[in-house]
Amino acid sequence: DALELFKKAMPALVQVEVSQRELQRKALDVLRKYSHGKATPVLDLVAVALHGKKANFDKVLKMVDDMMSALKKEQSDDDAKNDYCKAELDRAEDTTKELKHGLSNLA
Repeated sequence: DALELFKKAMPALVQVEVSQRELQRKALDVLRKYSHGKATPVLDLVAVALHGKKANFDKVLKMVDDMMSALKKEQSDDDAKNDYCKAELDRAEDTTKELKHGLSNLA
């Protein structure tokens, strides 16, 4: 009975293994596509983890989630810096206009 059960379950187990490898291959393809040939340590680490046969895919997903969180924080920091720079440029332009207007009144 156990042998018959094993024989019935075997194709499903093989299919899960193939699906896991196929999923890893697709993930590697996506990484290669969006890295645009640029070497980045984080993407390289994820690619190595995906390429390894013993790598647990949950670890790879966690690395991707961590990378996404870091990128979101960096984007937020960049947006704040951009807003600050725009405000400073506006203030500098206003000061320049005031000084030019003051010089034209002296002449």
